[in-house]
Amino acid sequence: MAHWIDSWHMSDGVMPCDEGVDPDGSIVVRGSYAAPPDQDWGWRIEVKPIDTTTLTLTMYNVTPTGEEALAVEARY
Repeated sequence: MAHWIDSWHMSDGVMPCDEGVDPDGSIVVRGSYAAPPDQDWGWRIEVKPIDTTTLTLTMYNVTPTGEEALAVEARY
């Protein structure tokens, strides 16, 4: 299990996430958050190695129907 915490969206809350590792070595975690009065929305975070010194952090917002939209993309 993994947890997502940030100071902007989460305030003092924590989003528990299920985790996995893709065959390419990417770490993928999925969680959900309340969006009253509608159904919960999802959040998918991918940490992917590009080479020995570079990785990407990509986050997707996931609608209740499963549609994903890019939210954040960073390269480190």
